[in-house]
Amino acid sequence: MAPVQQTSNDLVNFLLNPFFLIAVVFWGIIALLVLVLGRFKKSKALSVFFPFIAMIRTTRLNKLLKSIALKSPRTWKVLFTIGIFVSFAFTIYGFTYFVTNFIVLLTNFVANTPPPPEAQITPLVPGLTINFETFSYLIIPILFVLTVHEFSHAIAANADGIPIKSTGVLGMGVFFIIGFGAFVEPDEKSFKRGQFSGWAKTRMAAAGSFSNAFLAVIALLIVLNFTSVISLSWGPPSALSIRTVYTTAQGGHNEGVLFPGDVLHEINGTRLSDLNLSLSSYLYNQVHQNDTLACLITRNGVNQTIMVLTGLPPPEASNQSIAFIGIQSEAWWPARDWLGTWLGGTFPNTLQLEFYWLWAISISVTIFNMMPLPIFDGDKCIYEVISYFIKPRKEIQEVKDKFVIGKDSKTCELSHVNVQGVNSVVVLPNRRNQEKESMAIELTEHMDYQITDSDGDGKMDHVSFELSDKDLAGITVEISYNADVDTNESKKQYIMNIIRVIALVLIFGNFVISGITMGFTMPFFG
Repeated sequence: MAPVQQTSNDLVNFLLNPFFLIAVVFWGIIALLVLVLGRFKKSKALSVFFPFIAMIRTTRLNKLLKSIALKSPRTWKVLFTIGIFVSFAFTIYGFTYFVTNFIVLLTNFVANTPPPPEAQITPLVPGLTINFETFSYLIIPILFVLTVHEFSHAIAANADGIPIKSTGVLGMGVFFIIGFGAFVEPDEKSFKRGQFSGWAKTRMAAAGSFSNAFLAVIALLIVLNFTSVISLSWGPPSALSIRTVYTTAQGGHNEGVLFPGDVLHEINGTRLSDLNLSLSSYLYNQVHQNDTLACLITRNGVNQTIMVLTGLPPPEASNQSIAFIGIQSEAWWPARDWLGTWLGGTFPNTLQLEFYWLWAISISVTIFNMMPLPIFDGDKCIYEVISYFIKPRKEIQEVKDKFVIGKDSKTCELSHVNVQGVNSVVVLPNRRNQEKESMAIELTEHMDYQITDSDGDGKMDHVSFELSDKDLAGITVEISYNADVDTNESKKQYIMNIIRVIALVLIFGNFVISGITMGFTMPFFG
């Protein structure tokens, strides 16, 4: 009967947890937004990936970022031009790091010896490579890094007049994990069509990684000077706050004597601050098993001395000679003002860990994002460098684009710029139009489709099927047109693909050998 009662209590505690209730409220608001936006036929503005993330697209955020960029566009251009060189340095460093690390891992793998922990490269996969407690500390840094990254892209784009398709905010509400961030969607096809310089394109591509590198420097400085940073609200750590007390069944010796939340200041008259809070070292060197220790603690705001017993550690412990108390603890920072008192003496530990992960994630994202792979910004930067040395050679050629006409998607954006004229729009054979023999094979301009200039630059760039009175939904059309084609594009793509393959092999090789030799766990965190 006891296990059933315990399970029932755990469920009640889970459902009444404030963070879970916040997540419920979060998803309740999202559900309401789904109904409201659906009623006003604006459901496309909201993307929901329950129970993980909800994304809301808006133009208001873009207006704010645009106003920031246009206050001093020249300053932003100078700043992000510097960012090009900083970010490109991370591309070089990334290649150097992955090559040397791969050699270290491979050498140890061949010699059948364990590589150093710092050589381990592991993806962050909750429940697989890291536990969910650690993952909970990563949510705010990840969303903050993402927001800074995306905002930087938007500001750099607006400073150079590059169009932004949409911006938005995203929220995460997974059980106890709540966080908010933002994202930016550049108008990729307008970006390719526009006559933007290589410098402008590279500035926009490198802006995110440059900002993340700058953020990593700030976070690292805070971590290295953390005690000084929070000195207004907390003093240096001077005691240990007890997080867990092992039960007798778990091998503990002080169940009912010590309690979670107790603050341990002294042992046998020796202050823990004089030991640099090294409790395990003191127990190993100064205390024996089966000793009785006089401990000064603070419980519920009252100082008191209690007698604590030591004994054998659990059988699974690696060191059986240490005097074992049976607690898990963390540093306690004395409060200096109302804020420190309100947040508590252990809050700085969480804050310090958050800044550590902010640094680790920022620098990791910077390095990985500047690698030349299609999903990363480094790919765009390397392409622009190649384009600088291999100049475009334009020729008028016939181009063919295929487009599937949907119920809502009835406008095809042509893949090439400087369109000279559309030759034909032909319905391609498929099951549907084979059943309808009366359907025309070739569509007629101004009756079935029209060619439009969407941005008013004098260049035709879209084919719209809104005019047609035929039922075209679901059919595939082939649009043939003449356009300026860069005949050197295939040469650029060939070079890019070689670089991409090398980068992919290096990254994938590091992951695989690291996982085989050390397992898929986070180094130093388990």
